[in-house]
Amino acid sequence: MRRARILLMSAEGLTNTETGRKIWATRPKVTSWRNRYATAGIDALVDLPRPGRPPVVDELGVVATTLAHGGPSTSAFGVSQWLSRLLDQHLGISFTTVRTWRKWGLQPDVGTFTFAADLK
Repeated sequence: MRRARILLMSAEGLTNTETGRKIWATRPKVTSWRNRYATAGIDALVDLPRPGRPPVVDELGVVATTLAHGGPSTSAFGVSQWLSRLLDQHLGISFTTVRTWRKWGLQPDVGTFTFAADLK
């Protein structure tokens, strides 16, 4: 969305510096996105592949830990239901839990987890 805003502001006649100030981006970053668009069009605005191995998440492990015995206890964290960042911390993974929950149709409920189809 930020990339599109850069182009829209450019079309409105704002300078790179003015655009950067409005969207909290550096002038070189604004210049870079405008140049990429000028060179390759709209297709240049998508993310380029990043180097390195893609992250590996044990989705079944996340689901199993989430559902085991009604889910791990939240009492140690002082909350009544799991938040994604707390479960990520408990499982020792990065912020991938919500994506996994959505993919598998899980929704946190007070004190437990349910599949989305189970909710009424």
